[in-house]
Amino acid sequence: MKKIIAICISITLFCLSLVGCDSANIAVGVEDGAAYFHYSQTTPDIILKGESETKIEDSSFFGKLRTAIDGKPAVEDVCNCEAIYNVRIDKYTFGLHTHGIMVSSPMGNNIKGVNVFTVECSEEEMNELFDIIESVLGTENTVSGEMPKNTSLEFWITEDVKDRDWTGHDEIYGWMGAREFLGSGYKKTQDEDGSDQHPEHYVSYVITAWPDYADGGQFVTDITVTDPAVKVYGLTIASTFEEFDAVFEPLGYELSWGEGTIKTRVATRDGITFRLTRAVEDNPDVVPMFRITAAITNREGIEF
Repeated sequence: MKKIIAICISITLFCLSLVGCDSANIAVGVEDGAAYFHYSQTTPDIILKGESETKIEDSSFFGKLRTAIDGKPAVEDVCNCEAIYNVRIDKYTFGLHTHGIMVSSPMGNNIKGVNVFTVECSEEEMNELFDIIESVLGTENTVSGEMPKNTSLEFWITEDVKDRDWTGHDEIYGWMGAREFLGSGYKKTQDEDGSDQHPEHYVSYVITAWPDYADGGQFVTDITVTDPAVKVYGLTIASTFEEFDAVFEPLGYELSWGEGTIKTRVATRDGITFRLTRAVEDNPDVVPMFRITAAITNREGIEF
C-alpha cells in the first residue's frame, strides 16, 4: 500500500513539473545596476494596452523585447515623457518610448507601490518593436480610409460623412464652401460680436468636397485637436517631436518643419499631412495642436 501511495505521489509531482515547465512566466528586474529578463520556455501572452486590448501574435516581438532589455544598464527612475505604446506581459508593463523602454510592475500582493526602471535602447531596436506593433494595428499603410485602432477620434481623414447626422455636434459658422463641426461633447462659445469661437480644448472636423472642389461630396478634410486626452496614432498634443518622427518615419512619411516662427513638425504622404505644434522655450504661449489635412485640388478655379 505504501508503495502504491509513493508511486501516486511521484506521478503527481511529475505532472506538476510538466505544468510548471509549460507555464509562461517571466521575471524582469534589476541586479547590480543591470536589467535582467528571465523567462520560461513558453512564450507568454503579449497584450498591447489601450482603449481596447490587442494581442500581439507575432512571436518575434517577445524575443526582440527581451534582447532590448536583458543585460542593459538600468536606471531606476520614471521617464516623464509619454510612451508611444504600452505592452503588458504577465504582471509587467513595458512602456515603449523613442529612446528606450520603461518597465513597471507591482511591488507585491501586500505592498502598495510600483517598481520602475528604464533602459536606453538604440533607434534600430525601438523601430523593430514599433514596426511589429504597427503591423498588428494595421497602421503601417493607413493614410485614409479606416481609422487606426490607436486613435480616439470620431471621424477619420477623408471619411465620407454625407449621411452623417450631426445632432449633438456644435457647428462653427462662418465658413464658405465648407462646414465645421466640433466633436461630440465639446461646446462652442461666442465673442462680443456674436461670432462662434472654439473652446480651449476641443476636436473639430471641417467638411468639404474632395478630392477636388468640383467633385462635390462631403468628406472630412481637416481635423484639429487641442484636447490633450485625444490620441492620433498613439500620439497626443503633449508628445515630443521625436515621438512624432518615430511614428511617421517608419510609415514612409516625408518629415519637415513648418514655416514661420511657430515650431511645427510636419509629416506628409499621398496628399495627407499631419502637423504637431508645440510650445517651446522661445515661444511658450503657443497653443499645442495636432492637425490633419487632406489636399484638395481646384481644377475649375472655384472661388469662395
